Amino acid sequence: MAFRVLIAPRWSGTPDDDWYPWLEHSLLDGDADCEVVRVPLPDLDAPKINRCVDVFAAALAEGDRTRTICVGHSVSVQAWLRTLTRHPEPPIAGMVAVAGWWVVDEPWPSILPWIETPHDLATARRAVGHLHVLLGTDDPFTADQVGNANVWKERLGAEVTTVEGARHFNDATAPAVLTAVRSLMSVAIRH
Repeated sequence: MAFRVLIAPRWSGTPDDDWYPWLEHSLLDGDADCEVVRVPLPDLDAPKINRCVDVFAAALAEGDRTRTICVGHSVSVQAWLRTLTRHPEPPIAGMVAVAGWWVVDEPWPSILPWIETPHDLATARRAVGHLHVLLGTDDPFTADQVGNANVWKERLGAEVTTVEGARHFNDATAPAVLTAVRSLMSVAIRH
């Protein structure tokens, strides 16, 4: 049962940064029945909502959404949610939201639209089979991880895992991300 895993980077990140190549290699090395696509973030130093939604929707359209797991890192979590709000059918198998946030402690001007522009979370939630959020205990951009976790649970019914010392998940490896993706694959196979 083949899965597509779509990995999108953080603010100012390219598909070759952080743990994205490692995750692709780890998934392909351990599961021959998996396709991995690293989706670029347009205008990576000041991503715009509509351009991100267009690029992410095009990536979603290239495969069977019911076998697709989206992995977003930081702003790409917001981009995936906004894409799924605008293109909810059919639902995707799942999403891993890495360092997902609703607000940041010290917002800069180009991030404000991502914080202030509302979107239909009920529609986004219906468009995701299973949602798993990973938060670092010491994320430098969002200090209140307890409050952040509660918002994820209350707004989207997400499963939230807090990872000690993960900061903003910028290392070259991210075992918690691999575990979460494999777990979503397992859940999707059972349903």
